[in-house]
Amino acid sequence: MQTFIRHMSIILRYGKMYLDPRFAGLNVGSSQRFFVKMICEQPGITQDKLQPLVLLDKSNITRALDKLEKDGFITKKRYLRDKRTAHLYPTEKANAIYPKVVAIEEEWFEILLGDFTPEEKARFEALLQKAADGAMKAVGVDEAQEKKADGL
Repeated sequence: MQTFIRHMSIILRYGKMYLDPRFAGLNVGSSQRFFVKMICEQPGITQDKLQPLVLLDKSNITRALDKLEKDGFITKKRYLRDKRTAHLYPTEKANAIYPKVVAIEEEWFEILLGDFTPEEKARFEALLQKAADGAMKAVGVDEAQEKKADGL
């Protein structure tokens, strides 16, 4: 078990070291890039729909979205029917960096799994999903809801 935790820690730590400078060049933090990506892929998504995708508490999501709005990456539109709900839309600035965000993520994925065979990649992904399901179950997250949020 210690080996597993160590390896996960290495992947996360070195991933952050690899990704942070690349995303900094886009003027977006590596943690914010996920929001940019999701909003570009789902224009009009609401903050409530983002929460199960990112598994962060509402205050952290609000802070990240406020920063993205301040920095010109997203706009929030409230509708008369429900003024509490804001729909999130990418700006031209977000749409401009979106392909670069995807490319950086794909580059990191290829670095991590480049030596895997297609079968190993599929098995690794299945095992990671199984571990993630166990983690979600341990903290009371509904797996079906999470998979639906992921578009699976």
